[in-house]
Amino acid sequence: SIGVNLAFDDNAPGRKMRILISRAVAGEAVVNMISGTVFPNDTNWHRVMFTYDQTPATGNAKVYIDGSLADSADKTAFSPSTANSSSVLTIGENAAFTAGQELDGDLSFLAIFDRVLTVEEADLWFFKHMPENAHNNAENGGMWYIGAQSPEHDYSGDGFDGTVTGTTLVDGPPGVGGKGMGVI
Repeated sequence: SIGVNLAFDDNAPGRKMRILISRAVAGEAVVNMISGTVFPNDTNWHRVMFTYDQTPATGNAKVYIDGSLADSADKTAFSPSTANSSSVLTIGENAAFTAGQELDGDLSFLAIFDRVLTVEEADLWFFKHMPENAHNNAENGGMWYIGAQSPEHDYSGDGFDGTVTGTTLVDGPPGVGGKGMGVI
C-alpha cells in the first residue's frame, strides 16, 4: 500500500508513536519510520504533531508529543518522492487496512497545513483553535473534526472541503477496539 501513516505502535517496546511513509511498487515495499519516545500510558489527552519539511538542504521529519520533540529523522530517511498526490493518508490505521491494527483511542480533531509549523506556532494554534473557536480563525491549511456530521467539511474557514471517497469510519473487527479512518 502506498501512503503516509500516523500510528500508535502498541507492540513496540514501550508503546511509541510512529510515522511511516510507505511505497509499494510492483511488489517492492519501501517503508520509512520514526518512532517517538515512550508514549504516556495514562488516561489524559495528548497532542501529537508530525512535521515533514522537504526543503532540499535541511529537510526532516519530526514527531512532537505535548509540544516536546519526541523523535526526528533527516530527509534521507523520508524521501519527498515517497509520497505523492495519489498516496493515501491514514490516521489510526495502516495504509493496507490490516485487521487488528486499528487505533484503540480517540481523536478530537485533525489539522493539516501547507507548511511546517514551529513548536511555538503549533502550541499557539492549538490553544487558539479549540473546537468551539475553529470557525473564527483562518490558517494556511484545513481542520476536520473526527466524528462530525460532515467529516469532509473544513472548519478552518479556508475552504479546503474534500470528498470522502471509498472509505468510512468503521468499528474494528470483533475483539478489537477502536476505529480506523482512511482518507482518499
